Amino acid sequence: MVGAEIHTAPGKVVAPHADHARRAPVAVTDARGEYACRSLPPGLITLGASALGRADGVLPTVELRSDSANVVDFTLAPERDLRLRVTSEGRGLPGARLEPLGESYDLNPWKGQRQYLAFWRGPTVADDQGWLNVHGVDASFQGDMRVHAHGFQAQLVSLATSPDELALAPVTWLEVAATSREGGPPPELYRVAVRDTTREPSWCGNCDENRFANLWRDSPAVELLAPNHWRIAWNGLGCFVE
Repeated sequence: MVGAEIHTAPGKVVAPHADHARRAPVAVTDARGEYACRSLPPGLITLGASALGRADGVLPTVELRSDSANVVDFTLAPERDLRLRVTSEGRGLPGARLEPLGESYDLNPWKGQRQYLAFWRGPTVADDQGWLNVHGVDASFQGDMRVHAHGFQAQLVSLATSPDELALAPVTWLEVAATSREGGPPPELYRVAVRDTTREPSWCGNCDENRFANLWRDSPAVELLAPNHWRIAWNGLGCFVE
C-alpha cells in the first residue's frame, strides 16, 4: 500500500495523549508498500500505521535491536463509514470537536475505556453545518469519543452504536468580578476555584482539594472580559462539577 504513514512513540503507549497527537510520521510507504526508518534508537517502542480509507493500526510494544535488522509489518483493515452531526436545538454547531479519550480523565463524566483509538490521533473538527467525518475506525472498535464545542457541555459518544446525530446542551455561564474595598482600581483576578459540594466527604483532609476546579485566565473554561472580570463556562471542559 503506497502512502501509508508510520507513527512511533517511545515505550509502551496504549492510548491517545496530547504529546503524540498530530505528530508527523517517521516514514511513508513507497509504491511497494515498504518503508524504512533509520532514526529510531534501540529499545522498546510503540508502532502504528494509518492510510487513506483504512482503519488505524497499532502493534503491541516491540523492541528494536541495534545488532540486527528490524522488520515490522502492518495489515490495515478497511475503515468504517462514520459521519456524525453535532447540533443544539436543531442547528448544527460549526467547529465542534470530536476527540479520542486517553487512559484516564480526572473530571466526570469521562469513564474508563476498554479500547483506544490510536495514540497519534488528534481532534476532528466539524464543518460549517456541524458535520464530522470520523476516519481511521475499525469495524470492531467499541470505545467512546468526546464531543465538545465552545459554550456547550461536552458529551461522550459511543462508536458501538454509531449515532448519526448528537445534541449538546449549553453550559451555564458564571460571571465573577473583583472590586477594591478601598475604592481604588479593581484588583486583577488571579484564580477562581469552583467547588463541587455534591461529593461525599472523605476521612482524608487533603482530598477536599479534589472537589475544586481551579481556574486561571488561560483555562479553557474562562473568557477574559477584563483583568478583574471573568466569564466561566460551568459544566464545560475544565470546570465540571455535579
